[in-house]
Amino acid sequence: MTTPRTRRLTRPGFTFLAVQCAALFVGSLLIGWGLLGFIPAVTSGTHAMQLVADRPGVALFGIFAVSLLHNLFHFALGLCGLLLSRSHGRSRAYLLAGGAVLLGLWLRALLTGPLVPGESADAWLHFGTGITMVIPALTLAGSRVPTGARGEELPTEVPD
Repeated sequence: MTTPRTRRLTRPGFTFLAVQCAALFVGSLLIGWGLLGFIPAVTSGTHAMQLVADRPGVALFGIFAVSLLHNLFHFALGLCGLLLSRSHGRSRAYLLAGGAVLLGLWLRALLTGPLVPGESADAWLHFGTGITMVIPALTLAGSRVPTGARGEELPTEVPD
């Protein structure tokens, strides 16, 4: 007598590690932030937007000073996150380097003062985003074993 083979649901042949999910999340967040800077309903004064923010009046949500270059920087940094999230090492490098760049921008604004009105709020946003990138890069990158929601190891190979 033979017993029927039990069929269980199998996961796809790929899995994302926690650091890769963090890179995807931060990259998506930065792309959205960069795109919001171009939407007139969300950004005040888009008609006066210049390449570099050298005068007040163009502000995302009426708080954060933006410019064409600033929005493109956020979009490009987010796009890098999506592209580099395909591997563990690249995701970690993206989170560390991108976080260091944003923390550097925060430090520059803190030491030299805001160049335009509204930049101090933007500097603190850079601080929060930079910390949000660096902490997962240092804490989540230690494990290279994909785990499920309950902490169980996920199979990395698809069974025959």
